[in-house]
Amino acid sequence: MLVVANDAVRPRLASLLERHGCRVFTARDGARGCSLLDSGLEVDAVVLDLDLPGIGGLESLRRIRELRPLLAVIVVAGSETLPTVKEAARLGAVDFVIRPFSRGCLEAAVDAALALSSRSLHPPPAVLPKPQLWRGPTMSALRDELRRVASSDAAVVIQGETGVGKEMIARAIHDASPRARGPFVRVHCAALPRRLIESELFGCEKGAFTDACARRRGKFEQAHGGTIFLDEVFEIELAAQPKLLHVLESGEVQPLGSNTPVPIDVRVVCATHQPLEQRVRENRFRADLFYRLAAVQIHVPPLRERRAEIAPLFDLFLRHYALRYGRPVPAVGRRLRRFLQHARFPGNVRELENLARRAVVLDAARMPLHDWAPADLSATQRCVESAGTIPLLEVRRRVAEEVERAVIEHVLAETGWDRRETAHRLGVSCATLHHKIVALGLGCEDAAAPPPGAPAASTTERGRRGPRSPDRS
Repeated sequence: MLVVANDAVRPRLASLLERHGCRVFTARDGARGCSLLDSGLEVDAVVLDLDLPGIGGLESLRRIRELRPLLAVIVVAGSETLPTVKEAARLGAVDFVIRPFSRGCLEAAVDAALALSSRSLHPPPAVLPKPQLWRGPTMSALRDELRRVASSDAAVVIQGETGVGKEMIARAIHDASPRARGPFVRVHCAALPRRLIESELFGCEKGAFTDACARRRGKFEQAHGGTIFLDEVFEIELAAQPKLLHVLESGEVQPLGSNTPVPIDVRVVCATHQPLEQRVRENRFRADLFYRLAAVQIHVPPLRERRAEIAPLFDLFLRHYALRYGRPVPAVGRRLRRFLQHARFPGNVRELENLARRAVVLDAARMPLHDWAPADLSATQRCVESAGTIPLLEVRRRVAEEVERAVIEHVLAETGWDRRETAHRLGVSCATLHHKIVALGLGCEDAAAPPPGAPAASTTERGRRGPRSPDRS
């Protein structure tokens, strides 16, 4: 629950909502509240005071509706501002509370808004994301796999690089499942404070610890009848993993400070950008918990392997941010289109979205191509952009060097920087591999060290001694 209110009202609203069992975030004005929502804060509803400093209550409501069209908003107003309340209702407020208000009145409005939010945020149609954003054989196969997975209740682990859209995949599974009408609760495990991880996940009773001022429902209770999404699940510390395993096996949670278990019906979907099998081998993740979570494993390929999606996704983001900022959709020229198709996008879909936002804000037509992401241009693309200004032999050298660097780097990573094994796989001597590593500037602490078995003499000394005579038998 997000409370956006002035200093006179905010403390009381927050206190009453916490007593009602809500987890409360607060903002002192509309700009701050909208910033929290825009940054990705997950809340079930907003309590918005219309008497706000700065941009004001109605403008804040308009911006909230743009950011989260389906989020339930309850407005708080004085009796003298009833015309403003009517305007708020026209803008999409689901309920209102008139000052001075009682605790019961506020709780009734909140309960009704939460029920409405649950229905509107999880509509019944069992459909996956728009087909035009799932082009190509790789994503088409993934789409078919998700459709099969969604119909079951099996736990799912989604693996993929940062920014590939793992949460979108998790929501797609939820929305296409029989649980679509239930809640979808996201938990960013890396952001959970260590001392509060159990109370956040499983809840607590009043007085269970110093800061427990009221009974709090944990994330698993909040997700009852729906799906809980554990993002970066490998970040859950070892001490809390046995209790998570017990919850998955028993189907019930026991809040801190309580002797009575609470039955839950929850589907678990997890995401990780690191292979959980590796964490298990390193004894940083319980093997029994891994096998319980990974009934189904889904790998989401990076955006550079889904080239057919880049153009439609970019156009979608352009329209979205043009609408948000009230600006025209910028024209995208051929050079920018070529850049998008050759860029590597280490940040994947998230990086592409930020590029689209920047294009809308700064006007893509006026931005030099090198201002987008100069480090992300491949040698091929840089040479194409410089066509006619460098000799063809130089073009060949640059492209060959980049390919050689990528191949050597890849094999070194696979062998754990075992140079002998790498040299064997590449069909070169250890000395040749060493010189390549130094010449190409590949990162390694001992890159300047001589290759295994090589003499320690310096280049100058070798020059004084002259070339080595061939062995004669």
